[in-house]
Order: sequence, then structure tokens, then C-alpha cells
Amino acid sequence: MIFFVALYLVALGSGCVKPNMIAHGGDQFNQSNPKQSKKLSTYFNAAYFAFSMGELFALTLLVWIQTHSGMDVGFGVSAAVMAMGLISLVSGNLYYRNKPPQGSIFTPIAQVMHLNPFLFNSRCFARAPNELHLLEMHVLLFIISA
Repeated sequence: MIFFVALYLVALGSGCVKPNMIAHGGDQFNQSNPKQSKKLSTYFNAAYFAFSMGELFALTLLVWIQTHSGMDVGFGVSAAVMAMGLISLVSGNLYYRNKPPQGSIFTPIAQVMHLNPFLFNSRCFARAPNELHLLEMHVLLFIISA
């Protein structure tokens, strides 16, 4: 039971942290400004590179540390790195651009649920892309990217 709870927590943490960090970082740039738009592209590249390097580090160096120094040292190193990341995220809180919430959070969920039966219909994929409604295209891209 503990094993499955741990797996679910890892999946929840990985599935929640990465997309939200990418979206939070993307909100910090003004897309109408050409310089900011270029920086936004650079940010996405750097963020995905950092995530990949973190996974590489976790799967190689941390495993080596745990094998040679013990599980407690490996978990300690992991906890220290996560604490440093949390401190760096919270320390910049005064400088972040925060968009105020607009509308209900249930509206996009209802839109996805409304389109869900249509997305798995084979006729939906047979249509030309210019025939798709804008909302269907966004939902389709969201599902493909997830």
C-alpha cells in the first residue's frame, strides 16, 4: 500500500509541478513585445533543458550516491536540492507578474467535458484543420501535448 501511495504522489508531483512551472514562467513575459517574445522562447528551451538535466542528475548521480553512501544521504541530498528550489521560487514572489483570475475556473473544464465525446469520434479527426472550431483546436492541442 505504501509503495502505491508513493508512486501516486510522485506522479501527482511530477504532473503538477512541471506544467505549472512552465505556465508560471511563461506568464512573466509580454508576448506583444518582440524582445520579450524572444526571451519567452529562450525561457521554454532553458526550462525544458533544466528539467531534463534534473532528471539525468536524479537518475545517475543520486542513484550513485544512494548506492555508495546510503539511502539516507541520497534522500538528504534530494531534500536539500528541493528546499533550495523552493526557497528560490518563494524569494522571487515580490517580482512575479501575477495575472488576476478571470471568470470561473469551471468554464474551461466544462468546455473540455463538452467536447470530450467529439474528440474520440473518428469523424472529428477526418475533417480538415480549417473546419475545426477554435476551441476544439485548443482542446485537441492540449490533449496531444499532455
